[in-house]
Amino acid sequence: MTLYLHIGGAKCGSSALQAALTRDPVLARRDGSTVEYAAIDFRGGLIRHESLAARAGPYGYRSSPTESQLENVDPDVTRKQLAGIAHDVVLSNESWQNSPDEWAAFLENWRMPVHVVAYIRPQVPLLNSAWWQWGAWSGDPFNQWVLGHFRECQWYARLAPWRTLPYVETVTVRLVRGDIVPDFLENVLQADASHYQPARHNAALPASVLRLYQKNRHLRSGPHNSAIDFILRKHLSVDGSAPWVFDRAWIERIIEKSRADNERLADLLEPEMRNHFLEDPRWWDPAAFAHLKPESPHPQPLRADQLEPLCVELINSLVALEKRA
Repeated sequence: MTLYLHIGGAKCGSSALQAALTRDPVLARRDGSTVEYAAIDFRGGLIRHESLAARAGPYGYRSSPTESQLENVDPDVTRKQLAGIAHDVVLSNESWQNSPDEWAAFLENWRMPVHVVAYIRPQVPLLNSAWWQWGAWSGDPFNQWVLGHFRECQWYARLAPWRTLPYVETVTVRLVRGDIVPDFLENVLQADASHYQPARHNAALPASVLRLYQKNRHLRSGPHNSAIDFILRKHLSVDGSAPWVFDRAWIERIIEKSRADNERLADLLEPEMRNHFLEDPRWWDPAAFAHLKPESPHPQPLRADQLEPLCVELINSLVALEKRA
């Protein structure tokens, strides 16, 4: 059995992947073998099959414990359950990218071949998405938050240590180029993705909602109090994207501070991915973002032209819910 560890990164399609695998956890591969998605519970047991969806909660997916929760997991319990599975298994949590040292002890205990998989995005757009996912609700000043989280998207520094862990035979790094789910199924697991039906998971909310949150902080009281986001995505279909918060000076700063790490990152990529990486100006050239008009990351007056479509959609959703009740 080979164990696949999907380790993120954050804001790189992890929720969509976990949701798809929660819905359809046992997959047939092109060679006739089987691969199964499972999740570790907080004691070390495995959540499998229909139990994944039953324990998915309001977010619509089930993943394994985060890096900070791993200390409570009993690796012996997990090892015994993995030993009873004949086919390959996938485990996933996007925070694991930060914890190769903690994982070394798990892998020494489990003693099985491991294939590590990570998906990555250019630093500038990732940090913009991450600000609206966590930073805007953290209470930290914008500059302080960005600089504090900058190292988390220095991909080579994050991923290279995984190559040295015991029992890790392969580290696959792939670029986020659209929906990662079919890419993961087809190119990593060698499984059929024709049955996959895309769905929105953890996508950015429109600017109208995010600005409303900023003016009414009880709606989004902290960086991890995001249940309301999933409720709104479920019932609203308002188009839009998160405000762009990086001006030219910030973009230049992020790209230049990332350049040395990005140059080393090319060594982790397979030839196809490496070519896309080297040719994508978003990794290398501030001019790639010249078409984006920066807005303030701080609370702004609510715009009527943004709020009106949101109000209409909320009314339509309430009417639809009433009719279904």
